[in-house]
Amino acid sequence: MEAFEQALGIQSNYADIRNWLGLALMGCGEHAEALEQFQAALDINPNYTAAMVNAGTACEAMSLKDDARAFYTRALETDPDSVEAREKLAGL
Repeated sequence: MEAFEQALGIQSNYADIRNWLGLALMGCGEHAEALEQFQAALDINPNYTAAMVNAGTACEAMSLKDDARAFYTRALETDPDSVEAREKLAGL
């Protein structure tokens, strides 16, 4: 986590760093904090499909099915070819 925090100190408006930090947090079971990072990535880049899918996954982990559905739907609207978003939405 420290490396991500250092990277954010250098380039805080880089959506990829926020997304990767969110993935690391999610891997540690910190789903709410991960969701915050995915949302920060989407604030920087509203069309970041991977961050939308990851936000949906974090919501699912917190039993927020409606929020997860909204993120997956948004991902498919942004990228209709997103297999991952389609599969996640179908799995809800």
